[in-house]
Amino acid sequence: GELIVYNQPAYDVMMIPRDVKALDTVDFCNTLNLTRNQLRKRLADMKDKRMNPGYSSYTPQRLISHLSAEDYGRLQEKLYRYPGFFIQKRILRQYAHKTAANVLGNIREVSSNDISRDPYYQSGDYCGDLGVEKSYEEYLRGEKGVEILIRDAHGRIKGRYDNGAKDVAPVSGRNLKLSLDLKLQQYAESLMVNKIGAVVAIEPST
Repeated sequence: GELIVYNQPAYDVMMIPRDVKALDTVDFCNTLNLTRNQLRKRLADMKDKRMNPGYSSYTPQRLISHLSAEDYGRLQEKLYRYPGFFIQKRILRQYAHKTAANVLGNIREVSSNDISRDPYYQSGDYCGDLGVEKSYEEYLRGEKGVEILIRDAHGRIKGRYDNGAKDVAPVSGRNLKLSLDLKLQQYAESLMVNKIGAVVAIEPST
């Protein structure tokens, strides 16, 4: 009955390069604790077609991932100063305890092999990599929604196709209740500090 893994909102800084006008780079960098060289490198990487094959100056591009809460707050207050920039919310996995990593596993960004194997995934998605996260990936991930948009020749969004009649709402992933006894797991792990081996329950019923 104890929460072990949960979803936490995360924020990315997105930009539409064509819409960025007269950016005050000093103020922008100070707001996000970046140096001007770091900003230049991020912009160069974004425009590099090998690193970012889908680059277009007319479409949203990710500039910074995983803003800290402090940076998010500062940027939110000043966002009106930076035309062409916006904040995009997404969800990250959080683990409430530093225990049972061997059981829970982890998630990672999908690879090109994952994408070719399963059409559900797109570049930038995350999937279960080990443990319960991997075994129950399809159970936990839910179903993606579909939004069909009308774009012009430059990729700019002009509206929703058929007023959204063909859109599909997303379905949240399901919760999973484990039989893991968290306190027992923590105790077992404490016995194994600086040791190699395993803890075995000979008579699980008692």
